[in-house]
Amino acid sequence: MQNFTTEYSHILYEDLRSSEISFLEKHHIGENEYQDFVKHLADLVGPNFRKAVEVMEPLLETVPINNITIKLNLSDPMEKMAAYSSASDRNAGNHIFEAKAGLLDGYLRSAADNNIPLSPGTTYVWHHELIHMLDNNILWELGNDRENPLPTEILVKFMLSFRSEGIAQFFEFMRHHGKYRSIKAARTRLRKELESLCDMGWDEYWFLKWIFDRISGEEYYTIGTWMVVHVLGCEAYRNYTPEAAELAVKIRKRAEMSDKEILHFIRMALEVDNYSFLDCLTRPGPDGLPFADPEDLKDLARFVELCEKDHYRDWSRSSQKDENSDFMKLFRLLRPKPNIDWSKYKDA
Repeated sequence: MQNFTTEYSHILYEDLRSSEISFLEKHHIGENEYQDFVKHLADLVGPNFRKAVEVMEPLLETVPINNITIKLNLSDPMEKMAAYSSASDRNAGNHIFEAKAGLLDGYLRSAADNNIPLSPGTTYVWHHELIHMLDNNILWELGNDRENPLPTEILVKFMLSFRSEGIAQFFEFMRHHGKYRSIKAARTRLRKELESLCDMGWDEYWFLKWIFDRISGEEYYTIGTWMVVHVLGCEAYRNYTPEAAELAVKIRKRAEMSDKEILHFIRMALEVDNYSFLDCLTRPGPDGLPFADPEDLKDLARFVELCEKDHYRDWSRSSQKDENSDFMKLFRLLRPKPNIDWSKYKDA
């Protein structure tokens, strides 16, 4: 196993004084105390990060790791916790993480008062981000035009965010900190979400940021975890496992699970590729029901396509969409499968 020592995994910081968040003022830090404060923050982040690494070691053995950098970043809103940066170079093994204002504030409060425990989100945040580091199927880019992505690309990325965030949330979720304790409850919430998205401005510029902010929360992370469990228990999935049904029962009963058990399921979850994830959502899972109603997905996909056509009509230009692109192949999976009687799978 690669060695995660203090020298090996080092922490950098940004110039917090230029931050949009008055983080220093909130914690009554003057100019003369600045350097000591930054060191204190780094001293809080480092041990918590390494605790997560120790737990995740069995999964990290196959990952090329040359250098790990953690940046202290206070420029995001307080509700932001941490991130695995897309600027990381996975092939070279150079990984970049960010500790953000919300996480640092939680560390400071707990350090100042031993009676204030870390929240579950704060406790397991580095497990979450390390799983993102392990995930080779994350779609970082939105097609060829990141500034003006196609609505169909946004929909694909949004649906796949449930996969990536759901897998990353596995550890916290298996420690009994999830909003939805049954696959049925998560499925019902997803259906309401898909229905509401049929009234949104998919062709509007503001929508891109809004839609991804919407999934960055515990409620949607939990839905995503259940979606991944569903895929693992889908007989149409190439790596189908009956263990998914057993896992669903354990979650519902809040059964205790060891770190080894949780890592076992995370390893299997990381093998769920993007194509299989979308393909299996409308197929029967461990409880014999599809996770998403194919008609709901079809309605949303059609609505998004109409928004896309309106967008290009308004700008008097033709779509540059590549019908053979990976995004379009994934988008087609959001349409119902032919020759299948889905009515018998309707949730009671």
